[in-house]
Amino acid sequence: MPKHLSRLPRPLLEQIIDSALDAFIVIGKDSRVIAWTRQAQVLFGWSLQEAIGRHIGELIIPPALREAHERGMQHYLRTGEGPLLGRRVEIQAQDKAGRLFPVELSINEAEIDGERVFSAALRDISEAHRSRSRAERLAEVVEATPDFVGFTDLEGRALYINRAGRQMIGLRPEQGLDGVSMRDKYPAWAYEKVQEGMRHAMAEGSWCGDTAVIAANGREIPTSQVILASKDAAGHTLYLSTIIRDMTERHEVEEALRAMDRRKDAFLAMLAHELRNPLAPIATAAHILRRGPVDEQRLQRASEIIGRQVAYMARLLDDLLDVSRLTRGLIRIERAPVDLVAVARDAVEQSLPLVQARRHRLHVQSPEGEELLVTGDRTRLVQMVVNLLNNAARYTPDGGEITLTVHATATQALIGVRDTGIGIPRELLGHIFEIFTQAHPTMERSQGGLGLGLALVKNLAQLHGGSVTATSEGEGHGSEFCIRLPLRQAAPGGGMDTMP
Repeated sequence: MPKHLSRLPRPLLEQIIDSALDAFIVIGKDSRVIAWTRQAQVLFGWSLQEAIGRHIGELIIPPALREAHERGMQHYLRTGEGPLLGRRVEIQAQDKAGRLFPVELSINEAEIDGERVFSAALRDISEAHRSRSRAERLAEVVEATPDFVGFTDLEGRALYINRAGRQMIGLRPEQGLDGVSMRDKYPAWAYEKVQEGMRHAMAEGSWCGDTAVIAANGREIPTSQVILASKDAAGHTLYLSTIIRDMTERHEVEEALRAMDRRKDAFLAMLAHELRNPLAPIATAAHILRRGPVDEQRLQRASEIIGRQVAYMARLLDDLLDVSRLTRGLIRIERAPVDLVAVARDAVEQSLPLVQARRHRLHVQSPEGEELLVTGDRTRLVQMVVNLLNNAARYTPDGGEITLTVHATATQALIGVRDTGIGIPRELLGHIFEIFTQAHPTMERSQGGLGLGLALVKNLAQLHGGSVTATSEGEGHGSEFCIRLPLRQAAPGGGMDTMP
């Protein structure tokens, strides 16, 4: 004990120790309590009268640690070696009610009247443990979040970046942040905006806005960003925290919706045009019938005009109704064994007038003398192939070639239609089966139809448990469509499955 303290009157010295925030306990080499301060009474629940003379293990040491305490004391008395002496350590303690809680402990040795004694200062650190536990859980959440979470100083130098943030800007998990400035991670226009946001956050507490960061591959990622200022009690900003969310997917969805909206507008314009076209011939036929007496020849001609245009309008409306039913899930298909070789033959028969009118050469390649069975709706399967053949005929210049193939793999039946026509632009190849998509809108008008055939083919293929794909080397290089359907398998016992 320092000399100036040792000169103090004992009652005053005890009063000073009792007023300390830490609990002070003094024990002898037999581990029995010699001194027990007021804070010790508050912390552990034992009164001074209850504690004095009792073994310290009975008062504050949990049962599981008492034997270790006794061994440690005996070892120190023999050797003078003690791992806890003169250090601050965290250890479990127990109060009178049996409650276990963490304490910070420091032990020192002294000599009183020639006897070795040990003084212990103890502080309850339960709240610190709870705060640390909360901080650790918060850190786990921050590390697990898919958003960029980081802290910077007021100059924008990185202090912490979570796992997702490091991946976003191309920092290795083990890479230190010394010399890492967020300025280098933004495009110039975005950094100017972020600087403005930092100033706003320091003045108002927070800022949010749309920015962008530079990914590891150099690509500019559109982001939404929040900046928060952490301030001290005096209102001075200590550091800035930021949350950055990758908005790429949302931007792509928004652009896809805008593109579909544009395609829808173009489709509606074409639909109006196609529905208006038959009106002129019908009006002409009506005018012929109104002009007084009509001979047999003029009556026949007017009837043919009206019949042809009504049939054309009926086809348009049927396509519209089919697409409407498909998109709402209202079409149900029959499920029965169907031979795709026969389907191909029926489709060729229906498409042949258009193929011949355009003077195309049609090649059909299918298994001879055998069936290729799938489970499905024969009428709808024929409709799918007719759509592909008619498209090939319409979009192939006169005198071109169309090839229809039917074959099978171990598990799938395939129907392919290849042409030498005008092809599909590369930028539209991925959208060719979407409703409202028109690769060649002017061609659609010249050939008739609304361009809904491919959307119908895709939806019908899916209803049959299959798919359809399109390939093309680009404009002027033709195209190829392939329908894939589950092959009907033989059932155990030699029968046939009734479902694909």
